[in-house]
Amino acid sequence: MGRLVKTYNSTEVSVDGTYLLDVNNLSPGTYFITSQDATGKQYQKQMVIKK
Repeated sequence: MGRLVKTYNSTEVSVDGTYLLDVNNLSPGTYFITSQDATGKQYQKQMVIKK
């Protein structure tokens, strides 16, 4: 089971719908990114950080 590592609340999304997420302070490993758009629709992506 995982744990919540960080929470971001941002309205700074570019015109093409992207948002830059700073992961420099995260340890190597597998992370699941969950986001929600302005309409309330949720998205989830898996991200692997290797250093």
